Amino acid sequence: MAKIRMLTDNLANAADTVVTASSSDSEWPIANLQNIWPTYYHKTSSLGAPDFWAWDLGSALPVSYVVLWNHNIRSAATVKLQADDSPDYGSLVEDITLVYGTHRDATKIVYRFSSPVTLRYWRIIATDAGNPDGYHRAGHAFLGVPFQPRYSYARKSGAVIDPSTILLSDGGQPSVYEKDAYETFTYEFSAATPADLATLIASFKVLKKGHPFFLIEDDADRLNTIHYVRHMVDFNYAPMAGRYKSFSLPVEESR
Repeated sequence: MAKIRMLTDNLANAADTVVTASSSDSEWPIANLQNIWPTYYHKTSSLGAPDFWAWDLGSALPVSYVVLWNHNIRSAATVKLQADDSPDYGSLVEDITLVYGTHRDATKIVYRFSSPVTLRYWRIIATDAGNPDGYHRAGHAFLGVPFQPRYSYARKSGAVIDPSTILLSDGGQPSVYEKDAYETFTYEFSAATPADLATLIASFKVLKKGHPFFLIEDDADRLNTIHYVRHMVDFNYAPMAGRYKSFSLPVEESR
């Protein structure tokens, strides 16, 4: 089974990271890109030729995954991932065209380097002049290196949750306050090494239940198996054999 990857240490949200864009709508500023809610997005003031989102990490740091979540870049657009050791991107150490259906789809970009690339300046560029929205948006981003436990999950279960409220009148007529449905997942791990358990505990103490993170179930199909989730319950683990522990990971889609 493919090993799960947890993208929890996000350089795109780090205190030393400076995020900029080609332009910003005054009501949808670039600061939104570092907000935990992907529906509270950044929006350009118009369509640029091209538009971009850029991250200055403050120093050269290793990156193996780049994610852009809840964007509106169309399939026909030309999209590039670029990285450099200079803020003017003069030498372009990395200059990658992101292929639709392989590295991106209608709402997300997920790119993986075969080994971490250590650079300070990163940007995603989109040329999509005919976009009918008249702007580009992006809801959240990830740059960094994932945590991959030695053993992957043994079982996965899930549910689709409808958080809508239904109120009944005295006569029994329903009034429905509809909300968007979302999914929950529970990953059951039969074993975790002591080192992996220590990492998971330390990660939970930082994220707790209020800070979402990206999770990839199968890296070979990362575009279709990535989720933006948060912990639903406290982190619990139990003895398995010797120093190894078993645990479950219940999460829900963040929205």
